[in-house]
Amino acid sequence: MDGTAHIATSAPSRTARRAPEAWLLGGLLLLFVAGCVLLILSVMMDQDSLARQGRWLRGLAGLIALGSILLAATRRRRRAALEASSGEQATTRESAAPCVARKRGPRLAEQQEALGTLAGGIVHDFNNYLASMLGNLQLAQLDAEPDSPVWESLNAATGACRRAQDFAKQLQTFTKGGSPVRTPTPLAEVILDAVTRALRDTSVDYAFDVEADLAAANVDVRQIRQVLHNLTANACQALPGGGTLRITARNVELTPQSGLAVEPGRYVHLRFEDRGPGIPAGELERIFRPYYTTRKGHKGLGLATSYSIVHKHGGSLTVESTEGLGATFHVHLPAADAAARSTPVRPAAATTGGERILWLDDQAAIAEVAQRMLMRSGYAVDVCLDGADVCDLYARAREQGRRYDLLVLDLNVPGGMGGREALAHLRTLDPGVRAVACSGHLEDALLDDPASQGFCATLAKPFTRQDLASLLIEALQPGRASNAA
Repeated sequence: MDGTAHIATSAPSRTARRAPEAWLLGGLLLLFVAGCVLLILSVMMDQDSLARQGRWLRGLAGLIALGSILLAATRRRRRAALEASSGEQATTRESAAPCVARKRGPRLAEQQEALGTLAGGIVHDFNNYLASMLGNLQLAQLDAEPDSPVWESLNAATGACRRAQDFAKQLQTFTKGGSPVRTPTPLAEVILDAVTRALRDTSVDYAFDVEADLAAANVDVRQIRQVLHNLTANACQALPGGGTLRITARNVELTPQSGLAVEPGRYVHLRFEDRGPGIPAGELERIFRPYYTTRKGHKGLGLATSYSIVHKHGGSLTVESTEGLGATFHVHLPAADAAARSTPVRPAAATTGGERILWLDDQAAIAEVAQRMLMRSGYAVDVCLDGADVCDLYARAREQGRRYDLLVLDLNVPGGMGGREALAHLRTLDPGVRAVACSGHLEDALLDDPASQGFCATLAKPFTRQDLASLLIEALQPGRASNAA
């Protein structure tokens, strides 16, 4: 006996899980959109209209609320049934030694692929809806009297859209593809920054112990920041009364005998250790599953998201715990072969206003709200719904001596020419054209490496007026590149 709790489960097939989850989550998202539209209608109506239409608005709101409750209840029952089915087939061997959960990569990756199939289709469209809703809400706030009841309602709706945006970002992690764009990165400052931000306004302290010559890791910084944030937030939830989160970082050499589902080689090993209540042995197998949580008010996506990200990096995320004595999460990330180099950051200069911008989006609502946002800031904006129209309009403007200063191009235009193809064509006419890649698919690799296809910056949907303002300050300056996500 090695003192380790071994848990084997037989998960339901991907086909059995995928279809019900698809219509359940899709239904909830559609009801959320309908609720936000209803809220916008109600706050924009004058008092007389609201009095006349109040009956059908209240009825529609009731139906939306009832539908949300029924779908959520159905989803909870399905999740409970799946967990019970898995629990019946579990076999456990326990001793007094700490319990160790070694996640078997292929099996868990297969389980998450089912959610990936769902998320990939839904989140892209959902982000497009959010982009239009969030933009219109912010524009409506500009026309409302500050601190008035209408302004407060619009502000609440904007906050709901932002929370939905954060949820979509986590869900997007499970989509197929979207491999991280990795670069050699020194982790010490990244860890410290992510942890201190996550611990802000909490009663939890931290102890940071990093090896002096810690190797750079080959990572996508944006994604690894999310992992570090999630692990820190998980520790805070385990220490509601306060305590200390101990974080260590070491260089290690992993061999086939290490017991981890990774290739042998040099890794950076991160340990996140708390002295909370620990994790019962029966729950260790489940904590990395999407939507599994034992804590009220939490979605159960943080650890599952972290596992998916680390797995895509060719690394490992495991946990060991003794109930009553706390838990320790281990992250192993592949070390970089080359030394990481920092890039000096030049201060940004403000734009002068009046620049000409050409915007491509196949969704007319998004193109219109972007145009209105930018025109309020003093830019001259034209919009197109297809890349072919962008090419024609850009060529005519150039011939007339009215060249566009910047293009914002949606990468995906179903049934038409997308941003990649449009930019490739335009660069044959004007090698100096400057363009921003825009997408509702957060894991599109081009968003992390825009220069690989000639873009100077990126913009992820949904976006805010603040996102656009900071993006344009960066993108309109030659030699600069930026990401707004």
